[in-house]
Amino acid sequence: MSARGTVLDFEIADKDVKVWYDDGDGTVEMPVDEALRSAPCLDETHLSQLNDLAERCQRVWGPALDLEWALGGDGSIYLLQCRPITTLR
Repeated sequence: MSARGTVLDFEIADKDVKVWYDDGDGTVEMPVDEALRSAPCLDETHLSQLNDLAERCQRVWGPALDLEWALGGDGSIYLLQCRPITTLR
């Protein structure tokens, strides 16, 4: 996304395994349904929510941040970690 929140480019990868939360054992790897293997993981709403999250983080901690996030089973976006990028290529 650009500074204005416009998607400039995207590539959909083939996904054969997903990591899923397991109530008793932490996380488990599971096969991805064939119909979803080449489908986008995020919809326009998720992309907008991620852009909003990044903008809020930048207002607090400044630009050039490394954001780690997760998508919940209910579709909610969760910020897991935010830190300055220490190396830029």
